[in-house]
Amino acid sequence: FEAWEETAPADWIPDGAGTFAQRDVDEAVLANQFRFSAGGSHALEIDASSGESWIGQPDFSLERGGSYAAGCWVRSDAAGATVRLQTTDSWADFASAQHSGSGKWEYVFAVGSAPSDRAAPCRIKLQVAAGGVAQYARVGLLQLAE
Repeated sequence: FEAWEETAPADWIPDGAGTFAQRDVDEAVLANQFRFSAGGSHALEIDASSGESWIGQPDFSLERGGSYAAGCWVRSDAAGATVRLQTTDSWADFASAQHSGSGKWEYVFAVGSAPSDRAAPCRIKLQVAAGGVAQYARVGLLQLAE
């Protein structure tokens, strides 16, 4: 989340009632938890105090029925901060994982299979439930071995 355009990270589309901001990640976190994942020194903060909010990175297709995972570092003081893989033709999630709400950085990893009946346009979706605030860093998408 190093490059920004107006109110959101470049190549991401914000939605919902909340706000989006770039935050610095603490040097100790960068040197410890984040040391094995590539990326910059900033996180995306989604403040959903005003209502459910999400941001998506669309415009990619996945192999029919292929196994995929989306993962990233997430920090939140409340449950409801999720990482999802979703089709953009039906808005159906096919992978979803949630942060525990511990207030600490956790690696959240959503695993699932793309629709097998059609080639579907997809997106990575970072979503925060109404009333929550979460930070996301170093998002990645992987195709898993069959």
